[in-house]
Amino acid sequence: VKQEFIELATIEISPARITSMLADNFYQDLTMILDKYSMSSWLTEYKSIYEFPSEPLQELNSNFLSKINILFDARGKDELDLYSLLDIRETAKGDIYSFHLSREKLQQWIAKRLIPDPDAETVFIKKDSHHDFTIQSTDYMFFSVSETADNNNHSDSKDYIRLQLSHIQNIDFINFTDVEAANKCYLSSHEEKTTTSISLVTQAMEQTDDAPTVVKFILEHVTKLAEIPLLKTKVKNIINSKLLNNTFKNEFYATVIEKIKNNYEFSTDEIYYLLNNSICNDFLMAMIKQKKPIDNLLKNIDIKYLDDIISDILNEISTETKKSLFDKAVNANNCEIIYKLLCDLDFNKNITENNITNKENLFALAVEYNHIKLAELLLQDETLNITDYNLYNSFYDGHCEIISLCIKHILANKARFDTDTLINHLQAKSKQGYPGLYGALYNGHEKTVTEYIKTILNIDKLTNEQKLKLIEAKSKYDDPGLFVALEKGHEKTVTEYIN
Repeated sequence: VKQEFIELATIEISPARITSMLADNFYQDLTMILDKYSMSSWLTEYKSIYEFPSEPLQELNSNFLSKINILFDARGKDELDLYSLLDIRETAKGDIYSFHLSREKLQQWIAKRLIPDPDAETVFIKKDSHHDFTIQSTDYMFFSVSETADNNNHSDSKDYIRLQLSHIQNIDFINFTDVEAANKCYLSSHEEKTTTSISLVTQAMEQTDDAPTVVKFILEHVTKLAEIPLLKTKVKNIINSKLLNNTFKNEFYATVIEKIKNNYEFSTDEIYYLLNNSICNDFLMAMIKQKKPIDNLLKNIDIKYLDDIISDILNEISTETKKSLFDKAVNANNCEIIYKLLCDLDFNKNITENNITNKENLFALAVEYNHIKLAELLLQDETLNITDYNLYNSFYDGHCEIISLCIKHILANKARFDTDTLINHLQAKSKQGYPGLYGALYNGHEKTVTEYIKTILNIDKLTNEQKLKLIEAKSKYDDPGLFVALEKGHEKTVTEYIN
């Protein structure tokens, strides 16, 4: 497990996330035991160790500490003990203790167990305009902060705090040029610096829950983040993950909207981080309200999130942007966006005149996804050809309304077809040679079967023999459609068929 963690940590996962999740789980176990013995005050207050009852001490040792030590195969001086979790303060009356830093101490202890060479902890940054602090690394993969600003290994420091974005706000986390010469720093190669940058920034981002701080960091360091593509992707993913939390999401969104109101001009790179799909509607509408251009914003939005507002933004974007959205919608099979864009008369005229799109392909999409409005819109073109095997899928799925539209279109243009071609279109055979009615009978779509037969019986251009051929709906093996409906036990469908 350790080896796999080491191999994947800097590429696939965040050491901070793993160590944080483990620490959170263990911390919950600790708080449950303290709650059980009415000792929750130890999580915030400092007390004499003599006030710690023996019974909870025994349970902590047997049901908490020993289990963690077994899990991590920690022995001897490496074992997690009670004093490893307690924060100690000296007073005139003696030492007093508290668990208020126990969660952070747990995370640090876990990191040292998972990452190799735990003694190779190196101070490599010490710089802040307000007060000194040191950031130390364990193998340049996991980082911790001490405000004592001493160069010694501070794994047992009394003032250990979690690394957050505020700690790296004013440092060069790409080149580490502000590392003090007095501190050891072995980051010589570009690869080492890149790996360290990714680990440092992602851990700080993971452990920062204050949305305004995250926004500030992104806006001030967007150029730096872009220097490492993998770091850029990881930061974006972390923000998306944080936005699943409604409290963070609301604060994040409020901060961004405030920037818009203050006439802040977002760059494309900034938009990449800040414009999450879950808030894009409100974000876009706020931009429109402030009369800000939104064309650049739309480049970074998943097309599916525009379903509800596409009609509202059409007047605010250029034809070029509409074309880009249209291409996205086609690639994503998003019939709703395609439909609403085609309803924009100027855009529809533009793509028609420039022969930008193939209407037959769009219609096949509308049939496949049973989008009635898009199908109706496209069928206004009398020259539109309907592909038989696409229509077969509608029979198979029982999409009665779309089948009716297609047959009406075929019959309205029957003068263009000879009898054999008309029959072929009405059969709507699959690529394997099964008629559409056969597919409807196979799945027991009684309404589709009924409507289709009524339509066929009322076609004047066909003889009774030709109508019978369509209604029999024989497979390529000469099995009638009625046979398969009987075989599948579709009683109602069979009854409707016979009637």
